[in-house]
Amino acid sequence: MKEIAKIAALTFLSAMLLVSCGGEQNKSGGGSSSNPYGNYPGGATFGGNGTQLPGDWVQRVINENPCYDYNTGQLNNARTNLIIPLQGMNVNANSMYAGVTYEGDMGVVTNRNGQAVIEVFACRRPDLAPNSRGYIVSQSGIAPVLNVSRNCGVGEITAMDIAVETAQGGYIFKFYPIYLGSGNSQASSSICQY
Repeated sequence: MKEIAKIAALTFLSAMLLVSCGGEQNKSGGGSSSNPYGNYPGGATFGGNGTQLPGDWVQRVINENPCYDYNTGQLNNARTNLIIPLQGMNVNANSMYAGVTYEGDMGVVTNRNGQAVIEVFACRRPDLAPNSRGYIVSQSGIAPVLNVSRNCGVGEITAMDIAVETAQGGYIFKFYPIYLGSGNSQASSSICQY
């Protein structure tokens, strides 16, 4: 009789575990493949203040933070995409954090197949190529900081420095929250509320 009770209890616990975990796979990413700026979903909140992200939120942030063209002196959106693994960082699946640099670069931190990465939509610079090697740096001794945003529907890159190597040396991208805007932006981000 005790054996039957043990089997029944284990069966019940197994069933409860299956129900609580659900049938969906825990994946980050998704979205439309027609988006030239990555497959980042909208229509939900991702580590933010509860406001829903529009489907074109990455494009909006990029448009709000134009790049300075060092050849022409004009503002534009000519970008180089870089995907950089973030060694030693943990990012939950279905979490996203966004940031910008003073120069107008945008970064999105996500979990791709169990690996934390930042996709940088970098303003074009001499010798910067999509296959340039990048990594986390800490010039001030502070580790990267990712937080829930009180202002935006996406989590914030509160502080993160990324170094990218090029044939002629390299660049350091200093990311901070998107609601602060870049040096070229005219206003705070439209995907944030104040």
